[in-house]
Amino acid sequence: MKTSQPGRLFGEFAWVAIGRVIAALLQAAMLALVARSVLPEQFGLLSALLGVATFAQTASDLGIATFVLRERAREPDSPAVAAGLRVNQWTSLALAITSVFLIAGGALLIDPLFWFMLPLAVWAAAERNADTRVGLAVADGRAAISVINLVVRRASALVVFAALTLLGLHGVLAYSIAVALAGLGSAVWANYYVRRHISALPSSMRLAIRSARPFWFNSAAMQARNFDATIVGLAGGAVAAGLYSAASRLTVPLQILPTSMATVVVPASIRAVRDGLSLRPLARSLVATTGLMVAFSAALILVVPLLLPAILGDAYQGSVPVIQIVVAFLPFSAVSSLLTALLQGLGDGVLVAAIAVSVTLVCLALVLIGTTVAGPAGAAVGLGVSFGLQSVLLGLRVRPVVRRARRRLN
Repeated sequence: MKTSQPGRLFGEFAWVAIGRVIAALLQAAMLALVARSVLPEQFGLLSALLGVATFAQTASDLGIATFVLRERAREPDSPAVAAGLRVNQWTSLALAITSVFLIAGGALLIDPLFWFMLPLAVWAAAERNADTRVGLAVADGRAAISVINLVVRRASALVVFAALTLLGLHGVLAYSIAVALAGLGSAVWANYYVRRHISALPSSMRLAIRSARPFWFNSAAMQARNFDATIVGLAGGAVAAGLYSAASRLTVPLQILPTSMATVVVPASIRAVRDGLSLRPLARSLVATTGLMVAFSAALILVVPLLLPAILGDAYQGSVPVIQIVVAFLPFSAVSSLLTALLQGLGDGVLVAAIAVSVTLVCLALVLIGTTVAGPAGAAVGLGVSFGLQSVLLGLRVRPVVRRARRRLN
């Protein structure tokens, strides 16, 4: 029996959302074990490198992951998909080599502990390579394949880490080896999947890079917002940065719901236009997701004063109003994620990227102004206002883009 469009979309969303929650819990568990097994300053160095590596994964991707996902949904046998995967192969190799030199430089110039982190160069490249390839499964309407790859990767890394620590390896080295081996296994399986499902010869890699540029600008702009805590620290001091970071970073997992829906919205919107289907079921799903975020945010605002001291301790009592402000604006962030995916799927990636870059600059300026005027709470208001601004600007584009997509079908 053929699955209806709304049923198919919900099934894909459920797979992605549940899988990401499980993967996040596995990752949190392993990082907690690492933190318990090493000194705080050693865990701080590891966390700092992981943050840099995550940014490097996004920056060196060149937007290819989203481009391949969109192109595969638009035209399954497109030569541009094979070209994009070839670009990803080369950029992943470049990321691994560059990471080796940078980590070795850290070991020579900063702390010898970085030698234990050398396997993270393999991890960063392998995970990026794997995620780009299993993204094809999402485009094909087989999100379960992508989710299983992610969950197995995280679970196997946890098992290997536990085994290595039992053998007496240093916690940082055990973690680095575990995630590197799990990433390699994930990449090998993902490449096997690609060989089975991609038959077209690649087109021009230069053309693929040019076509992926809007997606690259959008993702890079989103990553650049992570400099907000640095700005708060420079403008308001270490205490302000700590209180603000507790709010901005702890609320990131709360966005799993909208980001999971956004992952399936890109191919779903393309398939709907390609097959001449109505976009209304997709629109209803976006509205329902936003409604859930509004209800969840409202409930969380009420319980934060009770939960936060129990989780982080009384020292973070000052973060309560900051977190409440950020949580109050989270529905706008959810709307932005969903509309970004919808507009990218409908072919409006250039303007989406322009909005993302512009709003990121406004966001960092508002955070600076807010910190100067009202400390961490002011910075949180600045961050939240930028969420609202982006959602409004994207919302203004939806109707004309949908009309354009419908005209192409008639």
